[in-house]
Amino acid sequence: NNNWANAITACSSHSIGGFVSNWRLPNATEARHLINHSTVGTSWDYAPLNLSGSSWWTSTTRPDSTTLAFYSLVGRCQLSSVGKTILTATIPFRTFTWNGTALT
Repeated sequence: NNNWANAITACSSHSIGGFVSNWRLPNATEARHLINHSTVGTSWDYAPLNLSGSSWWTSTTRPDSTTLAFYSLVGRCQLSSVGKTILTATIPFRTFTWNGTALT
């Protein structure tokens, strides 16, 4: 769990499996696409993450208040905004390219 600023930093310095660059927090649009709206609680369509009922940050600051950012809301299939100082999960994202034989 991190506050929003630490979540941004943690994602940008994340590395796994030899992939050491281009990690980031998902933006609100990306997060909305991953929420499974057919469930009662917040969950992701991508089964390996298994994040049912979890709250997690997005990189999107609320346009009308720079002290607020969007995050997934526990128990609902939606995003909400909260103060950037609360602690919640940080999930690093990375865009991969498949060249036919390997991820880059």
